[in-house]
Parts: sequence; C-alpha cells; structure tokens
Amino acid sequence: MCKKKFSHSHSITNLGAEALTPDAQHSMKMAAEAISTSQSIRKEVPESIEYTDHLQKAAHSSVNEGLTRKLAQTVTVTVS
Repeated sequence: MCKKKFSHSHSITNLGAEALTPDAQHSMKMAAEAISTSQSIRKEVPESIEYTDHLQKAAHSSVNEGLTRKLAQTVTVTVS
C-alpha cells in the first residue's frame, strides 16, 4: 500500500491555472477538496477504531461483572 503524503503546497496557480479551462479549474479545486477530506478521514479512522475498541472492552467487562454477580447470587441461594 502506498502511503505517499500529499501536500497542498501546490495550488492551482502553481499548476498554470491561467492555461486551464474553467471546467478544469473547477475539477482541480474539487480534487484538492477531496484530498483534504480524505486526509481528515484517514486521521479519524484509527481514532475511531481505538475508541470502539475501548467501548467493546468496557461492555465485555460490564457483562462479565454482571454474570459473575448473578452466578454468585445463584450459588448463595442454592447453598442456603
């Protein structure tokens, strides 16, 4: 997987926008916005995965503690 970083140091004017048609300029602007959005999403995904992992572990712990409590109550009632 290629992990090339794209920078916004190249603006449309650096690419010779004066020679581009309005449609091409619009396409270049849309591409720059798509790159920016993609970079934001790529940053958010690992953070979301980490947060989801934390929630999953918390849910497992809560369920395990509840089951342990119920089992202890059942053993106490059965032994009594």
